[in-house]
Amino acid sequence: STIVALDAAALASIYQLASRRAHGTTTRELGVSMDLGDGACGARATAVTFDEGELCPARRGGCRVRRCAFSDICAHTHPSTNRPSASDLRAALDAHPCAGLGGKRRLSLVLAPKGVFAFVPSAKRVRAFAALSDQAKENVALQWARSGREDQSRTQRGDAGPWLAHVRGLGFDAAYLPYQLLEAASSDSNAHAVLLLRVGEGSCRRRRA
Repeated sequence: STIVALDAAALASIYQLASRRAHGTTTRELGVSMDLGDGACGARATAVTFDEGELCPARRGGCRVRRCAFSDICAHTHPSTNRPSASDLRAALDAHPCAGLGGKRRLSLVLAPKGVFAFVPSAKRVRAFAALSDQAKENVALQWARSGREDQSRTQRGDAGPWLAHVRGLGFDAAYLPYQLLEAASSDSNAHAVLLLRVGEGSCRRRRA
């Protein structure tokens, strides 16, 4: 696995910038894509590109940004829901290099109202999902959506524990970082006060038994 060192203050600034550019937290999402470059502490995010999504529909939910599959790290904001959606999980699977669909994404971030969710599927989970039919994928995503709604009252309060346990059971490595944690790290004078995130497995080859 590759370790990505993201400056905590920079990550918090990305969310703040996203909120300002969206002219309010409920009007649209903002996408951010990043490629990886070599750094002294491991691969560092470089070539940051922003994408402002279309206006959200009048009904709750349904906000979208441009599909991000051809960058190493893909992130987007959530105007109101404090967790990744089932569509976000599916996109992480379909865009992973091991899915065989031409994507190169190895890490997904959702910059939600109360904190940042980071998640990456295992190569084994990606291959299993890729082997499903389109209808089976849709059925699985609907099941994930129902489970997410069951946890929503807690995630909206900033309690991500049940959601993290759920997605880890699905074969994702996941973490939740409240903004207070990022702010504390960014104010630390220690040069090593960075956010370290593990990017997905470097090889899609199956391990020999």
